[in-house]
Amino acid sequence: MGAVAFLWPPDWAWGVAQDRTAPCGSSAGVTNRTDFPLMIQTESYSVNLAISYDDDATSNSDFTTIVAGSNFPDVEPGHECYSDMCRG
Repeated sequence: MGAVAFLWPPDWAWGVAQDRTAPCGSSAGVTNRTDFPLMIQTESYSVNLAISYDDDATSNSDFTTIVAGSNFPDVEPGHECYSDMCRG
């Protein structure tokens, strides 16, 4: 598991060798999309919330930012809920 993880579904395979592999830092391929909450385990700053509708997203350019990092100047460790920020 990396610095930020999903509470559900279970984490994808993660390893330090893939940490910088876009978009998710995992050797596992893309699977079915699921609604899920986020959990953070370390300090994070300027976090972008982005989504891809591509069937095979392979790079950060495949994602569209829906909440900019300026809305998440810092994120405290633990469970956070930002659902109100995503409304248009």
